[in-house]
Amino acid sequence: MVDIPAGSFQMGDLNGYNKKHYPNDPNFELPVHEVTIKAFKMSKYETTFAEYDAYVTATGKPRPNDLGIGRGSRPVGNVTWQEATDYAAWLSQKTGKKYRLASESEWQYAARAGTTTEYYWGNVASHDFANYGTETCCAEHISGADQWLQSAPVGKFPANAYGLYDMLGNVSEYVQDCFNENYIGAPTNGAPWLTGNCNIHVSLGGQWHNDVEGIRVSLRNAHPVIPTIVRDINFGFRLAQDN
Repeated sequence: MVDIPAGSFQMGDLNGYNKKHYPNDPNFELPVHEVTIKAFKMSKYETTFAEYDAYVTATGKPRPNDLGIGRGSRPVGNVTWQEATDYAAWLSQKTGKKYRLASESEWQYAARAGTTTEYYWGNVASHDFANYGTETCCAEHISGADQWLQSAPVGKFPANAYGLYDMLGNVSEYVQDCFNENYIGAPTNGAPWLTGNCNIHVSLGGQWHNDVEGIRVSLRNAHPVIPTIVRDINFGFRLAQDN
């Protein structure tokens, strides 16, 4: 677990991307609003298949299918939001420490790591910093340091300024928040937003087949076609912990 310092930040689409590229769509990433975050901890890496398989062995829970992509140190996928939440509860009970999913604002704050750019390394997407797809939507792609068509083993790209790896690309990461179409009325204290459509939960960070626009820090990857009971190999999670 990595210590994430307390602070405030501007949450949402800071660069007008959504208005520019999707003028007829709901403003999923707007309005930009200030959020104050308490210090907390976040896992350095996405939860891996190896870690989740240990949970499966201990509990007899369903073993997620890797679809032939590979297990071990690759980020777990094909788990539901509820299964991710249940894993956090099991790990809390096993260790005596309180693990949970991050809130949407905690996740975005941690991913930004003090930056205001589209990506935590700058405004230009690069396969030297993340595992993602082609420049325009959407297909697997190999380029530069990105040598994986599907998910990459965790920790293969540079960490952000807080020491977190793979916050963009690889698999989209579940957070606690229920789905709302925009940030009107969103919490400003770092708490999860637990009203709205709670059959759908937000995920963040984009996926290995997304284009450069789909791995922006502010991108919210939640859609009505992905209820909590549906698994998808592109959706995983990492854990947070209160100080």
